[in-house]
Amino acid sequence: MHYWEQGDELNNGKYVVEKLLGSGGFGVTYKIKHTRNNRLFALKSLNIEARNRPDFEQLQVKFINEAIALASCRHPNIVRVYPQVFQQDGLWCMVMEYVEGEDLACYLDEHGKLTEEDAIAIITKVGKALAYVHQQGFLHRDIKPANILLRKADLSPVLIDFGLAREYTPGTIRSMTNSKTERYAPIEQYQRNGNFGAWTDVYALAATLYTLLTERPPIPSEVRKEVASNILIPPKQHNPEISDRINEAILKGMELEPGDRPQSVEKWLVYLIPAIEKSGVSDRQISNHIPKPIQQPNNLLTNIDQLCVIKDDFESAHSFSNGLAAVKKYGKWGYIDKKGNEVIPFQYDDAWSFREGLAAVKQDTVLEGDGKWGYIDKKGNEIIPFKFNSSGEFYNGLLSVSKKQYQYSKYSERKYGYVNKKGQVVISYKFDQARDFHEGLAAVKLLVEYRWYKRGKFYNKWGFINKKGREVIPFQFDQAWNFCEGLAAIQRDDKWGFINSYGNQIIPCQYNDVRSFKEGLAAVRKDGFFEGDGKWGYIDKTGRELIPGQFYDARDFSEGLAAVKNDDGWLYIDKTGKQVTFTGFYYAQDFSEGLALVHKLDIGEQETCSFSGYIDKNGAFIIPYQRDFGSCGNFQEGLALLSNNSNKVYIHNPLKQR
Repeated sequence: MHYWEQGDELNNGKYVVEKLLGSGGFGVTYKIKHTRNNRLFALKSLNIEARNRPDFEQLQVKFINEAIALASCRHPNIVRVYPQVFQQDGLWCMVMEYVEGEDLACYLDEHGKLTEEDAIAIITKVGKALAYVHQQGFLHRDIKPANILLRKADLSPVLIDFGLAREYTPGTIRSMTNSKTERYAPIEQYQRNGNFGAWTDVYALAATLYTLLTERPPIPSEVRKEVASNILIPPKQHNPEISDRINEAILKGMELEPGDRPQSVEKWLVYLIPAIEKSGVSDRQISNHIPKPIQQPNNLLTNIDQLCVIKDDFESAHSFSNGLAAVKKYGKWGYIDKKGNEVIPFQYDDAWSFREGLAAVKQDTVLEGDGKWGYIDKKGNEIIPFKFNSSGEFYNGLLSVSKKQYQYSKYSERKYGYVNKKGQVVISYKFDQARDFHEGLAAVKLLVEYRWYKRGKFYNKWGFINKKGREVIPFQFDQAWNFCEGLAAIQRDDKWGFINSYGNQIIPCQYNDVRSFKEGLAAVRKDGFFEGDGKWGYIDKTGRELIPGQFYDARDFSEGLAAVKNDDGWLYIDKTGKQVTFTGFYYAQDFSEGLALVHKLDIGEQETCSFSGYIDKNGAFIIPYQRDFGSCGNFQEGLALLSNNSNKVYIHNPLKQR
């Protein structure tokens, strides 16, 4: 018998071995690759020592039973076990998530002891994961720095190696304990009939915190038992920077007798609460605290006057689109070009930006606000007469419009349909709500009567139609958003998921809130016990969690970065979850043309002032905070609009040549 080697095929060629990751206790772990999609996994089976035991067959049965049971455990800080198990060369194999990163033991060897703040952040997350494991009826029984990985993508901790053979192997624990584990194993793990419970993992978790803060594994519990003084050197003696509370919390969790320790992980974490609140990192991403090359912006200032392209006494203004901008002057709206020249006269009572070559404009009749909307081209020619009560923008050549339908007033005052760029109705007014067309489909809401099993019962459901008005995806959703990058967000029973253009469910309805996919990722949120108490993270189009839920708010990815909010304020991350800019903005918008608009508040005794500025992707200020302009817009077509009550100016992008 031998271990599998690189290149060996497993499960009828479905997987190929990349390398041996390690062997310990009775298990061996490999890094494997799926031969069809090249996705990496970890594989675990019993090792050579287990195969040489007389009770090998019983070990196999217990191993596979536990693998199947653990597959139901899902937590962002626990390595995922998949239900796909198979036999290879007489061995049962368990497929797990492959976590790229290094374990805490290696991290300590390379970087030295952690700060109290960083250590608490890690232990809190691992503690909550352990509490979840205990609720599922499992004990880990092998907590130690080597069994806590830090994901390479975001440095979040992941608990691995559940000591499966240890859980189910007959005989004493002592026979399965190596010298390193002895430092973290409580006294009951040395006893043939030990009193096991959640307190067993509490001891190991406290011992792990001891090591993270001191770089010194604690004295083994068996040695303490044999020494009359039961000596355990307080961690504060090794590291005077440890607070008294954390010092006491570690000693309490490492009480020699099981009954003297907190009886659950949750109760032990209570001892850390004041330190957690002080640091504010219990639910924060660890990468916010482990040293990183992010510096506070050094304000690379650019004179705002040097950037000014158009400055006039506009009363209101919109951003540039299709080469023109709608501006208001002398009480009327018109359009200017990028040199500030009047292209379409100031004659409209309201106006929108151009999209797909047309813009919505409004002309009142006798009373202000009683006018109708029509559409003009970039030369000011009237393309669609002034006949609409509301305005919108063309998408995929069609415009969603509404019309009063009094005969349906019992259910809806208005009905929605679609017109083309000639103003012709191409999809009749029959929908209760209608969104714009994206990727050839539009989400619409219809009052549906289910006569065949609930006569007379009406339900408002969302479905999808094509540009001919034909129902493509049936009306079955409680809510629906437009398609973006091939997937659409839909809601069933207050939970959100995603479907493809064929109506197939790609990502199950399991989220409390979602955003559309942008640049291959979507922001999603799962709540806990209370609505809105969840954190935002990001998934890919297979539903795989790439950036764990940890943010209070999150925006779409744009130009490779996304704005997210943590305890300190808004910041920007890349697609690995790595922080790339300074933290602490009052608000942050998406990157556009290499720059992002950020805001701060100055709260004084007399007034609160808002400031806006622009940063690049390194977090450096390219355009400094502007107090004079309370409202700013993103750069579009090389220009951005800055405005306040008396000034409206357009500035050019300093990253681009004029």
